[in-house]
Amino acid sequence: MDIPVLNELVEARILVVDDVELNAVILARHLAKKGYKAEICLSGHDCLKRVEQGAIDMVLLDLMMPGISGFDVLKKVREQFEPIELPIIMVTAVEDKEKIVEALGLGANDYLTKPVNYDIALARITTQLTALKFYRESLRIQKNSTVQAMVVTCNHEINNPLTVAMASIAMAIQNGDVSDLGQANAALKKIASIVRKIRGLTGDNLEETDYVVGTKMVKLKDD
Repeated sequence: MDIPVLNELVEARILVVDDVELNAVILARHLAKKGYKAEICLSGHDCLKRVEQGAIDMVLLDLMMPGISGFDVLKKVREQFEPIELPIIMVTAVEDKEKIVEALGLGANDYLTKPVNYDIALARITTQLTALKFYRESLRIQKNSTVQAMVVTCNHEINNPLTVAMASIAMAIQNGDVSDLGQANAALKKIASIVRKIRGLTGDNLEETDYVVGTKMVKLKDD
């Protein structure tokens, strides 16, 4: 899995969604002044298309929009992304607390009310982006751990059949009889199977286990 890097919070790409273009432009300009990479969508439909394209770190989503409402967009996005994976902050002029509670219940990370207080907005944006940054870093650490475990796997699971194959071939050459290399053939097939699994790196073929005390490895499941 390709995990986007977010070294600096101001590098974040934020999607501003509002059917009133002036509102979206003003908010995007405030974000740009702080170094954020702000993009604008003027409808829920366009928002869903842009999210599908990827490379978005946060969505500032207007709740009340014609056509596809903010509620609809929120529900659709949450079918694909958990709140920690793609933060969504609702931006709304609605003072009905029930609607705000409903949005939070549907997976919104936070909310802002119009007219937007930009100091409060930036504080809440920073909070969500900080959580996103730590989440992505934790994923990278897990991925690196899996790669390190795979190195142990290569050493352990390939060396054993390789040793058998080399010994069988050496004995055949020494005795001058290459007619019975069944062990070597079986060992080489085992190595080929292991290499295919490593190349795929699919979760269905991997399970983490202990090799020796304090050392992790990835156990390759049998075909």
